[in-house]
Amino acid sequence: MQQDHVPDDINVEQFVRILAQQPAGQPMTEAFELAWATERGKQTPDTGRWYGNQKNHVLGWFESQSTTGSGAYSRAKPNTSARTTYNRLLNPAMPLWIAEALGEDPDVVQLAGEEALKVPPRSRTAAARKILPWSRIAALAHATRFPST
Repeated sequence: MQQDHVPDDINVEQFVRILAQQPAGQPMTEAFELAWATERGKQTPDTGRWYGNQKNHVLGWFESQSTTGSGAYSRAKPNTSARTTYNRLLNPAMPLWIAEALGEDPDVVQLAGEEALKVPPRSRTAAARKILPWSRIAALAHATRFPST
């Protein structure tokens, strides 16, 4: 059986289109956000957030990459690489939401969240990406975009 080729990168605009089709509510990500908020002494996971849910947060971040951005998110030149964007994420809930929305095994998403909560705050996204590397995200996105029949 021949394995479909999974590209190493995806254009950021294509990646946004794939993610935009996924449901906003992802239970493992929401549980992580609640645990993270509780750890910080907050009652709800949305305390202090400017976005309504992780889907909006992720889409906003990835959509802004193909421009020079604005304000705190300005950049010298546009970035069209979803891989680069994913590897620059600083919020640990973002890789969890992406993986969960793309159909990753819930146990794997939960493990990534648990590992992220075990390390200092500045290392959390890296800990999540160690369990959910870009290569896995690309494979999930590819499978979502081109489901086998």
